[in-house]
Amino acid sequence: MSSSAMTTPAYFMGNVIGITMMGEVYIINASTGKLLNASYLMLPDLLSSPLLVNGTVYAGGSYSLLLENGSRQNHGAFFAINALTGSIVWQTNFPNASAGLNDICPIFHKGIVVAGYLANSAYGNPTLVAMNASTGKVLWELNETKESKIVKVIRPQNVSGMLNFTENTLAPLVFWNGNVLSDSNFVGILFEVNITTGRVVWAVNTGQCEGPPNIIDGKYLVIMNDAGDLFVINATNGSVLKTEPTGIPHLASQPIVTKNYVIITGMNGEIKSIPVNSLV
Repeated sequence: MSSSAMTTPAYFMGNVIGITMMGEVYIINASTGKLLNASYLMLPDLLSSPLLVNGTVYAGGSYSLLLENGSRQNHGAFFAINALTGSIVWQTNFPNASAGLNDICPIFHKGIVVAGYLANSAYGNPTLVAMNASTGKVLWELNETKESKIVKVIRPQNVSGMLNFTENTLAPLVFWNGNVLSDSNFVGILFEVNITTGRVVWAVNTGQCEGPPNIIDGKYLVIMNDAGDLFVINATNGSVLKTEPTGIPHLASQPIVTKNYVIITGMNGEIKSIPVNSLV
């Protein structure tokens, strides 16, 4: 391999398959460490772990060049890769993706792959995209910035806006009951989107979040924003059951949910354990 790899590789039929930061797909024998194959996606900055489904690896990459005239030249694409040979099965280009396709591991459900990117911006317009897993055909796209101005958004009273981000990322996606959960820190709204149709099921104003929600008892979502506000949300209808200021400024990681406790950590070095039965 000619460059470093930041992400966790996949394992398939005795081999390790991964992607480097420079877009080099490598396949290594897990027993001997021998490099079996290598190919190139010709797109750098692969930062998310590849998704392996039925012998196919799914991953995206993107970057943007700022031109002298102030415009941007975007380079974004999403790939399906044969896990045995490293060859590209299909490639779908996204000319509006200036960043983000490389940020998050995609999710898969019943022949649909969902990923995300930032549309024509290094900071804004987080956009979800669903593709046919066999062909790469785009099934739907949803720009969260535009959607937040169209759909009815549930807005709890005591939520810190705190949209003072220094850079935008796409938070990891979560799959739940046929839907995609997404909360970009640029918009500060948790969306539940039907994975088949791309229709917004509900939307809740959470303020700036970095991490994804976690699921309690298959019914409730728990998510914490950067100001330390903890939310308990009904996963079916988006109703906010509880908000709790924890006093812990929070970034990146998601709450850990056990049978009896929700465990949270933050930027001030504190760890707090909250009984589940006090939240739901």
